[in-house]
Amino acid sequence: DPFPICNMHMAAKERFCVCSDAELKAMPPGVFEKVKSFFAALTEDDGWTPQRNRKGEIIYGVLSTGMNNLNLSWYLNHSDDPNIEFCDAEEDGGYNSFVTRRRIEAGEELTTDYRELGKEFFDLISN
Repeated sequence: DPFPICNMHMAAKERFCVCSDAELKAMPPGVFEKVKSFFAALTEDDGWTPQRNRKGEIIYGVLSTGMNNLNLSWYLNHSDDPNIEFCDAEEDGGYNSFVTRRRIEAGEELTTDYRELGKEFFDLISN
């Protein structure tokens, strides 16, 4: 893992607030679009289909720190042949991470396949 957490005892666990698209749309103008551009909709076990609540609304997992905590994913661009891949956390509250798919040369752009983040997010960024 080229992206280890060096001081695990200092790392906060990832915590998410789960919000429906209706709840996010009820927030001040621009909030919903900002959330959609930074936080993918939660997906079903197939990793593609967006999860929905009982009312049929798509739900999003928003980091409880909001946009006050950057992580590596915000610096990865899309590629159909990526050099980095997403890795789910092994336990609830653990960190999602990324692993290399092959050797990455110095100065090479880091890329991932946005389709791994689900249909809702991929549709947003591919249009």
